[in-house]
Amino acid sequence: MRRALAALAMGCAVPQTLGRWPEDAPTAVTDVPASDTGKLARTYTTLAVGGSRTCASSEGRVFCWGDPTGGGLGLDVVGSAAVARPTAVPGVTSADLIAMGEGHTCVVARRRVFCWGDGALGQLGDGRSEARATPGEVAGGLGALALVAGRHVTCARDEAAWRCWGQLAGLTGATPAALRGFEAATALAPGASHVCGAWRTATGRFRVRCAGDNYQGQLGDDVVGAREGAVDFLDEAGRPEVDALGVAVGTGGTCVLRGDRRTVHCRGEVAEGARAGRAWTLSGDVAGLSVGRAQVCAATLAGDVWCWGNNTAGQLGDGTRDSSDVPTRAAIAPDRRFVEVITDAGHTCAREEGGRSLWCWGANRSGQLGAGGT
Repeated sequence: MRRALAALAMGCAVPQTLGRWPEDAPTAVTDVPASDTGKLARTYTTLAVGGSRTCASSEGRVFCWGDPTGGGLGLDVVGSAAVARPTAVPGVTSADLIAMGEGHTCVVARRRVFCWGDGALGQLGDGRSEARATPGEVAGGLGALALVAGRHVTCARDEAAWRCWGQLAGLTGATPAALRGFEAATALAPGASHVCGAWRTATGRFRVRCAGDNYQGQLGDDVVGAREGAVDFLDEAGRPEVDALGVAVGTGGTCVLRGDRRTVHCRGEVAEGARAGRAWTLSGDVAGLSVGRAQVCAATLAGDVWCWGNNTAGQLGDGTRDSSDVPTRAAIAPDRRFVEVITDAGHTCAREEGGRSLWCWGANRSGQLGAGGT
């Protein structure tokens, strides 16, 4: 209860635009400062959320804000003072992809992978089990084409296979290694203690399989208990989910976007009734899907953001602290189109079409909303 009360006191239930700086800048907030002097606006092409931190990239540079503990922002700062505005990560100038875990961040820059932050479980991939406050290259020269991260793990795919480092579903190591059973997956979604993959079928859709902890039913096979090997994620009729367009994984839940682009089928700890499997149908086609600690958010092709599940920190963005088992539209100006949404522990962020602005809402104790305060 104490933790929930802290989130209630520090959070924001209504979306806030990032970076209202300088103070007399337009409240439409398209001019988030793009340089250290704050004289230029920047647009963002990628967005990531992890723990109490947020990062985004603009023209190859990476900007992070929130909790700096353990070097998690890559700013060569290991203290506890919140960083409440987007701040450039030194030395990163050509980032294409960003992935964040609970306390670490990794980027792909010209197919090389660099990580920083918490490394106690090997999630930085540099052969050590120590934190880094500045970016360091992952061992092995991966040649990465894709990058994902879970709570204490990072995975990258090259032309041949997925390789992971950190701790997840039987994997423990500080250098890249094959994640058994998932090497050839088309897409990979690691979480806190389980992982799901998607394999393309003859129909062009995907079959979803999962492994790891299953105490919340997040593997989707109707049997409680951990699995070392991958098992099929089942639909409501107990058949393998083979009509998927994508899969998203959170702390204790998994969601699949079905082929109609509007139906989201979830299992585990995501919302009331989901542990045994529950499907929600949104009013528009889904462009992006994200699962957090106990909530789900989706961005539609129409540019709206819809969230449901736990809302104790305001992470659903509807202006309340009331949890909801039905999708609720985030209270963002209706004339804006959002193409990406990411939710994690207690906060959520969305990126506007063209990267003209970023909006965040929910817990803000560490400044992870990026609006200049906590």
